[in-house]
Amino acid sequence: MTISTRSRARAATDDADDSAPNKRQKLEPQEEAPALPAVQSERDEALWFEDGSVVLAAGNKLFKVHAGVLRHHSTVFKELLSAPALAALQERLDGCPVLRTEDNGTSLAQLLRIIYDGGNSDWFNSKVRIDFRDLRAVAIIAAKYKVPEVLEEVRSRLRVFYPTDSLDSWRSVMFAEVDEQMTYGALTIRDQDSIAVVALCRLLEMPDILPIVLYECCSPISAVLLVRGVIYDDEVVRLTEEDTVLCLRARQSLIAETARMYRAFTVTPRAGCRSPQTCAAKLERLLARAVDQDVLSDPSPLNQWVLFATEECKSAGSEPCTLCAAALMDSLDNAAEDVWRKLGQIFGVAPWPPNSAGEQQEGGGGSGSNVARAS
Repeated sequence: MTISTRSRARAATDDADDSAPNKRQKLEPQEEAPALPAVQSERDEALWFEDGSVVLAAGNKLFKVHAGVLRHHSTVFKELLSAPALAALQERLDGCPVLRTEDNGTSLAQLLRIIYDGGNSDWFNSKVRIDFRDLRAVAIIAAKYKVPEVLEEVRSRLRVFYPTDSLDSWRSVMFAEVDEQMTYGALTIRDQDSIAVVALCRLLEMPDILPIVLYECCSPISAVLLVRGVIYDDEVVRLTEEDTVLCLRARQSLIAETARMYRAFTVTPRAGCRSPQTCAAKLERLLARAVDQDVLSDPSPLNQWVLFATEECKSAGSEPCTLCAAALMDSLDNAAEDVWRKLGQIFGVAPWPPNSAGEQQEGGGGSGSNVARAS
């Protein structure tokens, strides 16, 4: 995948005044090009090294860093900060050439800190939770400059959060926010962030998790929010027109799958049930409550029925016997497994499911399985 590199050196030009001759004065070899004042820019003291060899300017921030360090970690910086490229830069500050970029200063600062801190960075510590906003910002700029170690950690954390090896693995993450069991995690994502995750999947070439991410765009995100998009600071992130149409159509398919799962409540009481008529009546009442609560029209067949049945069966007087309750859950799980296997078809991604857990996790950066979802 070719990543557009918008960062480039801006050769600064001296505007001659009206009275100056058209021909510019030639500098003697020993003379240094004059420093051009940075407008409304401030040094990032944590990333201003006295022995740095280049100044990066991004937004209103300035960073005096080591060209060799950046060249080592980034193939793009290897080209931008090569000896000939540095020599061609006319603007200088604090004795160093200045490379001006179109990056967000905060995002570039985050990437530079990760590069300089290396293994000591919280970025590579699976016990430290990272907010998706920060993950996204770093992922975009790391993709632009092609910093593989950082991108692999992004992929690893996303794959932990969107597991594809089994429905049970995905549910363990999805239900964590409901049960509030996972207090600490490697990543915090709001429901609506799934819209931006889709773009990251395409940017980072991660088609293996797209069906799950697109599913989460369909539910619990409303159709209105799906079209409107999600806001990060002053940026509005929306699905592409193609993905929006795909999700709106998929919602209808998922609602149909949810509705079909009502059949689980019509199963014959399991052999050994001591009160088959009573259990049948209770299952019928559970189904009626599901209709009242609009469960059948929810585009969440992988999880909504299980949550409903689990909660309702806890209600005093509502639960069928242990055998029939187990039969109900087995029937719902089997129906959900069928939907899980159809996700690739619903969202146009093949192959699905991935061939093995090992293949889909290959190349992970070592983040742990702790996760946390923000409501």
